[in-house]
This record gives sequence, structure tokens and C-alpha cells, in this order.
Amino acid sequence: MSTTVTPGDSALTRTSLKGYGKENTFAGVLSFMRRKYTKDLTVVDVAVSGVPLDIATTNRPGARLGPAAIRAAAVDLNWPMYPWGFGPCDRLSVIDYGDCWLDPHMPQTVFESIVQHARTILASGATMLTLGGDHYITLPLLYAHAEKFGKPLSLIHFDAHSDTWADDDVHSLNHGTMFYKAIKQGLIDPRSSVQIGIRTWNEDFLGMNVLGADWVHANGTGAASAKALDIVGDRPVYLTFDIDCLDPAYAPGTGTPVSGGRSPQPSPSRSCAHCSRCTSLEWMSSKLRRLMTTVPLPRWPRLILPPRCFAFSRNNVAGAARVPPRGQGLAPRCTRRPDDCINTRMMDRRGACDNRGIHTAPL
Repeated sequence: MSTTVTPGDSALTRTSLKGYGKENTFAGVLSFMRRKYTKDLTVVDVAVSGVPLDIATTNRPGARLGPAAIRAAAVDLNWPMYPWGFGPCDRLSVIDYGDCWLDPHMPQTVFESIVQHARTILASGATMLTLGGDHYITLPLLYAHAEKFGKPLSLIHFDAHSDTWADDDVHSLNHGTMFYKAIKQGLIDPRSSVQIGIRTWNEDFLGMNVLGADWVHANGTGAASAKALDIVGDRPVYLTFDIDCLDPAYAPGTGTPVSGGRSPQPSPSRSCAHCSRCTSLEWMSSKLRRLMTTVPLPRWPRLILPPRCFAFSRNNVAGAARVPPRGQGLAPRCTRRPDDCINTRMMDRRGACDNRGIHTAPL
């Protein structure tokens, strides 16, 4: 099914925008998934590009290195994927468009530079897959997408932070206030938008639907997916994923780590429902040391591959150990299957459950 291409440096030598080629994972041009490096947007389904910005961070910088780090990590994704036997690039024409040009010495030009970068790609009819970069880049990207698809858009937002803190300074670059500004400017509709994995407090979520990390842990990713799709309905959707939605055990290089996040382990039984309305997808990152091994692609407007987008297992979530009281011994075995019990993240050596909502952990 895959198209044969000349071995090595297919980012430069590839003649077809589809298919996979032979590459040494330790050598060659580091385009995203070894896709063709080009500015030609003719007959392109998905244009992957980076926005290497981190001057809007409030904690650790380094997100400007994110697009390069993701490309380096993606060299191992250059073949058909299990369990389908084919990959997204067998069905979609995907290119690496390179990075948005930014002048870090002229921060006042950043917003317009990103907007113009997005306008060029969207004008071709291609869908954007954007690699960050700190999360501020979402604001100019939303601006360009609202121009293209009409406003307000719906938003699906994976994050540890709501990013809706108040900020009425139109010139500020702040990675924690973009959605405050987006709502105030009418770019997104909070009533048809959802934030998933939130675990930091904010006095005002501005009417956004919030599925906090505790809710997702308790109900599972399948329920979160169904709830999110129910919220956004049939509206055009912009999807953004901040890497700190994951627990810092899996992404320790993120700028503002918050414990209690999700595991990147995919769970086929809890896969995200196939969303056909995403206008764009971002992947925020900062000096990533561990990356997800599967990058979902948006299905708007024409995706053939059913993506397993952000399907995280409820297992492997860290929890405080709890030892049964003296004399109690091990509690009766839980009658639920481990995958169905909301407390499987805290179990003892025998998989015992105390049937009071807490599992004991290994001694």
C-alpha cells in the first residue's frame, strides 16, 4: 500500500506526498515523520509547521526548541502503524512546511507573523498541524482560523491550566491568558468549548466547560471524549493540546509541570470518538524528553484514517500508598474488572480493593 521512494533523505527526494520510505532513524533530514520539506501547498491535505516561540512563558523557557525536538522524535514513525497496517500518510498528503519565521528581538511583531503564517497555509485549503512553542501561539492561530471558518469557533483544549486569567493589555504576550482574550474578542464560544485535564485553580473560567483531571481519572477517557463531542456539537472545532496535560512523570521538560496528569499510554477501549470537525491541531511542547508515540491528525475536511486521538489509559496514575489498618489484613478482592474500576491506579500486590473507593498500593 505504501509508495516506494528513494531510500534516505526522503524529506528532500520524495516525489509523492503519500507513503513511507526507507530511512535510517539516526541520520537524514529531520522533517516531521520524514515528510517532504516544501513550501508548495498544492494538493496538500495537512501542512505541518512549527512556531518556535517561548518569550511568553512565566516559568521555564525552552519551548522554542519544541518543533525541532518533535521532529527528532518523530523519525521513528516512518512506517505503517499497528494495528491497522497502514499509516495516516498512506491516505493523506502531508508535508512539513517548516517553521514560522519569528524575530525574538521584535516581540511586537510576533502576533502578526503567526497570523500571516497561518493565513498562507489556510488559504490553500490545507489543514494545519502546528508544533509549539509556548501556548500563547494559540491566540494568533485562532485569529487566523476564525477569519477562515467564521467566528466564534468551538475549542477542545487539553491542559493542566485553564489559561483564562484576566489580561486586558492588547500588547501583552502571555501564555496563560490567551483564552481570556479569545473569549473577549469573540474568537471562541465558551458554551460550546471544553477544557480537559485541568488541575489548577482559577477564580473565573469564563463559562468554559471544564472536565478536570479528577473527573477524567474517575470517568475515563471514553466518557471524556463522548462528553467533549456532545459539548462541541456540529460546530467547527479548533483542538489544542498542551503537553503539561500529561503527568510530569511522562513530560518532565514542560515549562509549568503540575502533578496528577494523565499517562500517554493509549487505551484502545477508550479511544476518542472520530471527530470530523477539527479545523486545526496544535501540539505544545517545551524541551521534551519523552514524547507521545502517536500523533493524531485532524479530520477536517477529509480524513480517511480513524485517529486514536489522545486516548490515555487510566492506569499508571501515581497515587499515595495506603496500607490497611493493623489487623484488617487484605480487603476482599474487587469484583470489577481492573479496567472498569476507577481506582485501579492504587492496588496492592494481590490486586485487592478495600471497596471504599481506595486501593492499597504495593508495600
